[in-house]
Amino acid sequence: MTVFLRKSAVLLMCSVFAITALKTTAQIIPIPGITDEKQDTLSVNDSVAALIPKQDTTLPGIMRSIEGFTLSLNKDISTLKRGFDTTEISSELPLMERILEILNKNLESKIDGMSIRNLYSSQVALKQIDKQVTGYQDQLAKYSVVISAIKNNADQVSQLPKSVAFIQDSTILEGYQMQIVPLMTKKVIADSLQRIASRKIGLLQNRVASAFLICADLLDDVNSKIRSYQAKFYIRDQPFLWNASPAVDEKPVRELLKDGMTRNRRVFNFYLSLNTAPFIWMTIAALIYYILIKYSINKLRKDNRVGWSQPLHYISRSAAGSTLLVLFTLTPFILQNPPAGVIQILWLLMLFTATALRFSDWNSNFKKYWLGIIMLFILFGLDYLFLDISYRERMILVALNVLAVVLGYFMYREVHKNKGLYHPLMDESIILFVAINALALIMNVGGRFTVAKTLSNSSVLSVVLLLALQMIKDIVLEFIYLMVESNRNSRFYSYLEFNKIKEGFKSALGIITLVIWVLAFAWSMNFYDVILEKVVEFLKEPRSLGEITFTFGSISIFIALIWLSMLIARLVTFIFKDDGSSSGKTKGGSWILMLRLAIYSVGFLLAIGAAGIQLDKLTIVIGALGVGIGFGLQTIVNNLISGIILAFEKPIQVGDIIDIGNRMGEVKEIGIRSSRISTFEGSDIIVPNGDLLSQQLVNWTHSNLSKRNDILVGVAYGSDLGKARAAIEKALTEKESMLNNPEPIILVNDFGDNSVNFKVLFWARSMAEAGILKSEVLSDIYKNFNEDGIEIPFPQTDLHIRSVDDAAAKYFNRGKSNDDSIPENKKG
Repeated sequence: MTVFLRKSAVLLMCSVFAITALKTTAQIIPIPGITDEKQDTLSVNDSVAALIPKQDTTLPGIMRSIEGFTLSLNKDISTLKRGFDTTEISSELPLMERILEILNKNLESKIDGMSIRNLYSSQVALKQIDKQVTGYQDQLAKYSVVISAIKNNADQVSQLPKSVAFIQDSTILEGYQMQIVPLMTKKVIADSLQRIASRKIGLLQNRVASAFLICADLLDDVNSKIRSYQAKFYIRDQPFLWNASPAVDEKPVRELLKDGMTRNRRVFNFYLSLNTAPFIWMTIAALIYYILIKYSINKLRKDNRVGWSQPLHYISRSAAGSTLLVLFTLTPFILQNPPAGVIQILWLLMLFTATALRFSDWNSNFKKYWLGIIMLFILFGLDYLFLDISYRERMILVALNVLAVVLGYFMYREVHKNKGLYHPLMDESIILFVAINALALIMNVGGRFTVAKTLSNSSVLSVVLLLALQMIKDIVLEFIYLMVESNRNSRFYSYLEFNKIKEGFKSALGIITLVIWVLAFAWSMNFYDVILEKVVEFLKEPRSLGEITFTFGSISIFIALIWLSMLIARLVTFIFKDDGSSSGKTKGGSWILMLRLAIYSVGFLLAIGAAGIQLDKLTIVIGALGVGIGFGLQTIVNNLISGIILAFEKPIQVGDIIDIGNRMGEVKEIGIRSSRISTFEGSDIIVPNGDLLSQQLVNWTHSNLSKRNDILVGVAYGSDLGKARAAIEKALTEKESMLNNPEPIILVNDFGDNSVNFKVLFWARSMAEAGILKSEVLSDIYKNFNEDGIEIPFPQTDLHIRSVDDAAAKYFNRGKSNDDSIPENKKG
């Protein structure tokens, strides 16, 4: 009886095990005849029911079930033994905890002494920690999910021995017992490893969560202090300079500088450790840029191109220097929340690089003044590292401001002697430099030292950064030119026109330069966040116009995307455009027009979607536009539709020689509304696309550009026509620009009033050679006729006089020949 009960229990347990195993496999095995959508909605029990009978007590079925659980446990044990990669978290978390502790002490002890720049440095460090800790939380959460899944699998194995009552066969029961013992052993191992991994991940999660909460609190505290500083930015924070004196416990300037450098070095190292990838990618991009420049220069030198280096200025001086200038200047705008120390170091390198590239263009006096700018940049930057305010620091800043004003005055005078040596805004930037330093001097004397400190650093940065940005604008244009010139014969670059690209993108680059300069100046004034917040608030505020609700942000996005699509379309036109080469034609006009239409269409749709314009309101606008088209825009829409037809039907392409109306020329551009035809007289005519489809158009290019010339030649009556034909045939031989197929034709055309007329037909090889060939044939015909004595008659007219003046008749009848006898009024 005991044996029977034991076998029954084992049998029941085996059944539960088999069903459980099949439930597990049913989650990943699709059920035949059931769609994917319905498959997702099925429960595990439904899947099992669809796969197997509810009581599969056969030995093969039970063995397959046990094998499934065994494989699952083997996989779980392997995962647990391999462990979870928490090396980065374990190594970086202590450093973050130490930094949080240091920042917390600084915020508590430097409530009044910390400058806003130091607060910004703390904010940058806290944002980096917050970003990193958030990533650690997500990573540990994924590990916890895996551990929970392993625990669930082990729990399912634990349920196996509870119910096997339906197993009646002793052979099945013995087979089950042989398999269940190793399975349960694996289950014990999995439980042990799972508890160890769960404890390890749990401890890390607790530390990460604690760091996250501390970081959030400190970040709120820093943001609050920054807002407080900005609100009190113009409030007097120190006594008037004539009332100030050194404090008893005031630290020497050397110690203040040392403390500031130590703090910024820590922030710099921490930021660099967490943002190594952006620096690497920027370095790789700069290296590629440099390689392209060197490759293009070497290629031009090998080709022995004449005058290729004439448009180059900075790149020809130093390809490496030009590359480094772009790298050092633009990297701070690409990095995410870089600390002030990082930006200051990069822009100091930018200053050295720009000076090296530009130094030889200046005269000796300005070079000396510019060395003073470098010195002020370094000293103002070091002054911003001080954590505490001291009387000595204020006096040093006064001296530097006075020096800056005097230096700016002499620089301005030197620039006005010869403005051609400097970039267009050099004198304006110097005026701004002098004005800001004078204002900083007044603020320092009046006790507003924080404002003075900020203004001083911003003044020299405005001059230096504007110079670098102006140089980068020229370097970008030089790089484009270099790519065009070195690949002039390639499929892609041979259509480029550098001068038009330079003019087309000069304004866009100027706008970008101005925007970057304004952003950098706002950052140096510590009002970047405030300005950005106010601008975002202004752009996002809902506004109403009747029943229409909009924001200036949506309008700005719409305009920006439309402008960007137009800029890209112009770039496509510049790239694949005829460059006036010897070939004189390109077959890209039609598909370029289609590409431009696609760019405009995609840009318009993206602008609508990004601006949040509702389609139902757009339908109303389109309906109103349809009414407008019906009344006043028929011609414009006709030309637009004609442009699309030209793109698909391709009756003409860029480079074709066409006749339209009484004008003949080469197609230079096929636009959306109109096309440009360059005539052989040297003028360009703009033809609406509608006229190209509505008028009769002759395309000479479709006939391989050969052109027939028709000449009429008359000979006097009585001339030998055979001899005349031979003379004409002689003039048509040995002409390189004349086609032999079809052959020239000489026909007796008609009998004129004064001559027998020949019509001569011959074909020129190209349109460009047709006029010259006709001139040569006429000259040779005239020469051959003279040699053969064939007369080309003058026009002859028989005059029949029906009435004569009486005085004249009397005169001639008397035979007089003296003009004096003719009355004066009858002479002539």
